[in-house]
Amino acid sequence: MPDAPSTVNVVSEGPALNKIEWVVRTLGVTIGDHAAPKDGTTAGASITALQKSRLVWESTRKAIQTQLKELEGAVLNAVRKHNEDESAEDEYEEGEVTQSIPKLHMLLDKYDTRLTDKLDEALNAGPDQRPALQQQAAGIIKEYRTILAGDTNLAMVDSSGLLPAAIKPIVEKTLSVLATQL
Repeated sequence: MPDAPSTVNVVSEGPALNKIEWVVRTLGVTIGDHAAPKDGTTAGASITALQKSRLVWESTRKAIQTQLKELEGAVLNAVRKHNEDESAEDEYEEGEVTQSIPKLHMLLDKYDTRLTDKLDEALNAGPDQRPALQQQAAGIIKEYRTILAGDTNLAMVDSSGLLPAAIKPIVEKTLSVLATQL
């Protein structure tokens, strides 16, 4: 695998890797075998690092929302196919499944906007208040990582085969990178 993300063939490596590569390029950090050149700045105290961290977290949340929307369609398609199969013993009530589908978005509720809000606060704060707010943001990241470690629902969604890319590894990598930046 090449050292610089800009030379990696992202087309053949899948959507999850594309998102990881984006994080690597945007934050200029190393994730596994992927490395982006460091510019020599200290990310912890820089406004740029805070801005990038905020953008990365929001981008990750939006990517998860998109995947959950795709999951909705995949679940409904799977139910329809199952119900059309005459050899299937059970039939699912499509209306009931449709009403329950929005519950999938509750998977993202655990990873709320508190981190974005705290990073915004840090960005808008003066230099004296910024370190304390960065520490609070780091605490939120730690909390999210703890929640993610025990999140069996995301693991089930990822192993369902209904999505082209797993959600949990993307969130894990993003939070891991963000933890090193604050």
